[in-house]
Amino acid sequence: LGDRPRQQEHADQADALARASEHAAGIAAASGCRAELALALGRHAQARALWAEQARLAAELGVTSQGLEARAGIALADATSSLEPQIALAAASVRELLAQAAATSAELAINSSPWPHATNAMLLRAMDVMTVAQQPEALRAELRRRLADQLAQAPDDPSRQRLVQALPWWRAVASP
Repeated sequence: LGDRPRQQEHADQADALARASEHAAGIAAASGCRAELALALGRHAQARALWAEQARLAAELGVTSQGLEARAGIALADATSSLEPQIALAAASVRELLAQAAATSAELAINSSPWPHATNAMLLRAMDVMTVAQQPEALRAELRRRLADQLAQAPDDPSRQRLVQALPWWRAVASP
């Protein structure tokens, strides 16, 4: 969770293995991991470029959810850039992504999520963008609803605590 050199080493190894085997899905996943790390280190332009690569590969592979995640990452890099934050543009990008992840009326009848095509990682990135734009409420509420669903399935308190601590989207919304 905080060992950046080890995370960098593992991300680089994953990227090297995926590229050596020309495994597009692996390259896309490794690019996403490297983008998260770059953002955590304040390297916004690098994070943006890596997420752009992941989005391109996801589009080529037809993996919509991974593409939405990557595009939310691009918006997050834009919103939090220390050089020239593009908050309004990033918030508009998030709204467009949420529209793409939105449920149809038929899906709403069987699914309580307004964004069933959005992964938790995508929603966390979108919530981070909208927090910068001072509009995170709907996304935070959806992630909390999903967390409550997951916690209800855990057999005991230690399992619930491990679940919350293991995943960044749950850590982000577990406390007020």
